[in-house]
Amino acid sequence: MKKQLLLLSLIIFGIISCSDDTGDTLDLTVRTNDLSKMYGTGEKKWKITAYYSNYNLQELDETFNDCVQDDVYVFSKDTEDVEVSLGNITCGNVSDVKNEFAGGRYTHTSDNTLLLSFARSYEKEETGVSISRIMIIKCIHLSENKMIFIHGDVGDYIGIVFERVD
Repeated sequence: MKKQLLLLSLIIFGIISCSDDTGDTLDLTVRTNDLSKMYGTGEKKWKITAYYSNYNLQELDETFNDCVQDDVYVFSKDTEDVEVSLGNITCGNVSDVKNEFAGGRYTHTSDNTLLLSFARSYEKEETGVSISRIMIIKCIHLSENKMIFIHGDVGDYIGIVFERVD
């Protein structure tokens, strides 16, 4: 009887342990044959449509969100480098930005993780001080028209949503 009770307890514990009620488990797997969704037969253009300071809570980062939405990101089949064409809205005080740069590189790892190394920097006109934001983000969603990348700790992810541009 004790063995049956122990076995029943282990089964119930196993079912409870495997349930996903928190929503914190993310599928970070991107298969090699899915990469073409990112660049098509040659290349695809994408725009960031949302930049979340906390993706789980859907909290937009207003200061960074505004300046990235008019940029165009080109993902290509022929190179892992991501070409970035900056739009008209800068990521600093508009009157104080001298030069602004952005770029990226994607990497597909042997464990089927898709990473995007993403960098953006600008130089202040008056002081000459450069300010940069560099991060490596992981893909949690890849489809023909949408990509979602995250960075951070469980429950406190930065989230960047890309949508395809025609």
